[in-house]
Amino acid sequence: MCKRKILPQKILEKFGSRDLKALSAEMKNTFLRIINEELSPYAKRIKVPTLLLWGRCDNETPLWMFRRYSRLIKGCK
Repeated sequence: MCKRKILPQKILEKFGSRDLKALSAEMKNTFLRIINEELSPYAKRIKVPTLLLWGRCDNETPLWMFRRYSRLIKGCK
């Protein structure tokens, strides 16, 4: 699996989510590893009917991510 780069602290403070900003310094590293985990290989293995939901006001999950997973999960709606 490929790993994404962890962003510099200054960028995280300016652009990070409310969830990230609310965490203690000790918890931020764990949180970032979890949300940056590449899940595409797992999505390809999903064989059950799946419904993905995304909304225009979703500020935490970008549209590109929704599109990627909707292509990776066969038969996804």
